[in-house]
Amino acid sequence: MWKNKFFRTLLYSFCFIILIYSVGTLAVYYSKNMEISRVERSSSQKLLLQQAQDMMDQRIQVALNGMIQLETSEAFKDYTDLARSDLKYYHMGRVLQEIQRNKTAFSNYDYDIALMLQDDRTVITSSYTMSADNFFKELSMTNEAKRKYEAFAKDSSWSSYFETITLTGTEHSDTLTLVKKYRVSTAKTVLFFLSFKKMNLLPEAFENQDDALMIVSGTEVFSLDQKKKKGLILKGNVTKEINRKNEQIPAYYKFEEDGYIIHSIGSKSLKGLSYVYITPKIAPQTDQNSQWLAAALIPALLLLAGILMACVLIWNTYKPVHKMVAALKEEYPMKAGEDEFVFVQATALRMKEVNHELTNVIKQSEVPLKMKFLWDVLHGIAAEKVILKGISQFRMSQYEERTVVSIIEFDYSSVRLLNEGRTKLGRQAVKLLEDVLGEGIPFEMVELAPGKSALITASLPVSTLKEKLSAALMIVDREISQYITVSIGQEVKSLYELDQSFQQASEVLENRLSMEKKQILSWDDLSLKQKRSFFYPLEVEKELIHYFVQGKKEEAFQILNRILEENLEEKNLDKAALSQFVFAMAGTVNRIVQSSARVPGDEMLHLELSAIRDRETLKGEIVKTFTSASDRISSALPGPSAASRIVRYIQGHYSKDLSLQDLSEHFQLTPSYISTIFKEHTGENYKEYLNRFRIEKAKELLAGKNMKVNEAARLVGYNNVNTFIRIFKKYVGLSPGQYEKTD
Repeated sequence: MWKNKFFRTLLYSFCFIILIYSVGTLAVYYSKNMEISRVERSSSQKLLLQQAQDMMDQRIQVALNGMIQLETSEAFKDYTDLARSDLKYYHMGRVLQEIQRNKTAFSNYDYDIALMLQDDRTVITSSYTMSADNFFKELSMTNEAKRKYEAFAKDSSWSSYFETITLTGTEHSDTLTLVKKYRVSTAKTVLFFLSFKKMNLLPEAFENQDDALMIVSGTEVFSLDQKKKKGLILKGNVTKEINRKNEQIPAYYKFEEDGYIIHSIGSKSLKGLSYVYITPKIAPQTDQNSQWLAAALIPALLLLAGILMACVLIWNTYKPVHKMVAALKEEYPMKAGEDEFVFVQATALRMKEVNHELTNVIKQSEVPLKMKFLWDVLHGIAAEKVILKGISQFRMSQYEERTVVSIIEFDYSSVRLLNEGRTKLGRQAVKLLEDVLGEGIPFEMVELAPGKSALITASLPVSTLKEKLSAALMIVDREISQYITVSIGQEVKSLYELDQSFQQASEVLENRLSMEKKQILSWDDLSLKQKRSFFYPLEVEKELIHYFVQGKKEEAFQILNRILEENLEEKNLDKAALSQFVFAMAGTVNRIVQSSARVPGDEMLHLELSAIRDRETLKGEIVKTFTSASDRISSALPGPSAASRIVRYIQGHYSKDLSLQDLSEHFQLTPSYISTIFKEHTGENYKEYLNRFRIEKAKELLAGKNMKVNEAARLVGYNNVNTFIRIFKKYVGLSPGQYEKTD
């Protein structure tokens, strides 16, 4: 087998396909993997920057709030007034104490506040007072930062009081300082210094070591992580673009510059301040060796799997050829060394010749075309053109009027007959029908299935046909006739409607077990049976009552109209069946009224409806009765009004042991109806609402005065304190004792 050219061709073809597929799959895999990695990396970087923004803004905002508190203190006002110069240091000490209290209150945010009067070179910090020069030395301010500060301090314009400048120290300084001015009077200005440790402004971890976090203020860039070389990227147009994006509202913005991806977002606390996260465009390879190993291993595994799959597919492809040759060799000899495909081709030609001969034999014994035509007409699959052609071709114009289809079924399962006996019985049945029907009555017999044939007759009423078929059964031996059943459809005008009569006969035959035990059954017998029974299943009645009680009138009247149409229009019910149907309808109306509004039903309703003779009038009266019942339900207690009264009743009696049955007895409504309208009104069921209301009252009691838990439980209607604690914790999230302490 391995030496065969066909097998080798299959192997090479499949291997090539698998190789192409593996390469394509690998390319798609790496492409999608890189795309997913880029998206995840970008999302994580954006999230990290937003976290940094929240953390830094929070610290800055707390510091600004502390500054505002300091401005409103009496010590600050006395210090800035300095009406008596001999109390200067006393007021400075008081301000220092205020700063220390402020720092202690917000120690978690780790910031420092310092201040000085513009004309006074003494700075008040959180630890002590010092000269401005020493203070600037502590901040390790560069000469450029000092010049920036001095220009800001000397600027007396009104707009400068709404600005905040950012100062940083030398390269190794770990402090970032914000400077704001506060105007005490036209002659006095206070400078506030808000200092933060840079490392405290950083998030917990960067994505990799090459990332950097910067602060952009105007055209200046401040590094928070000692990676100032990354700040060289943020020069010129880059900082202008960042400031422009965050000029109005703080917004996230991402762009690329010099092989780096720059993420920026504006500060929510200080206008003109932006946070920037810089990361390399190409992610660093953290585990290059393992990635190269995976890159080499995956194609190898795919190729190996492909080769194994190819072998399996080749064998499964070649196996049918092998089996076919083995099967053919049993009947047709194969020469030694003969090519398998040549052998298969030669054998197929011989089989084709045999098949051609067999086809000729079948055609000679084929069912006549007339029987095929009648079979198609009976089953309604013959087009009008085909029927017109068949009438002319088979000379069946006598079937143009009063045509009837009967189905004759013989139960072969009860009488064991050989095929020869069945054929003989069929010929005898045709001969018997010729004798019974007479020469003037045309008929055709069409075999539908073994033991089942269709009899097509013309010019013969159903009643007469029924008599003649009864006479035929009388002639047949009793041992045979007892296993014969005949069903007769209605008369039709022509062969074009023959399928209708056939369908009726089939339906009669299917329903013979539910009818009187007769050998000959007609469509009229089935119609008579239908007159004596009405359609109104118990499931339909339950659904109808449910919709009326729930107030779903549209769905309820759809079901009601369908029931009335079927029983009063489609079915021709006799008097007894009609009376039973009216009684059932009256019972449904009374059950609807009693189940929803708890008012007695109308016992005379059945008699009033039974007195109506006209079916159209009866239908209208039944609809009117159901409409009246629906209105009685609504008028007894309107849904929204009833729900509102129930809610008010619960709010006034929540401290009692209140159940749904108590509400039912008080409002004279069924529990199911109360549940329905209550949920439609409040959006939750009765028990959930009662528990929630009781817990709210319990919260008021526990918060208002020193009250024991068991006493609060009793006052809001809970006799079991454990039940009260469990439900309280479910709705509040805390136990009653914990809630009382928290409050």
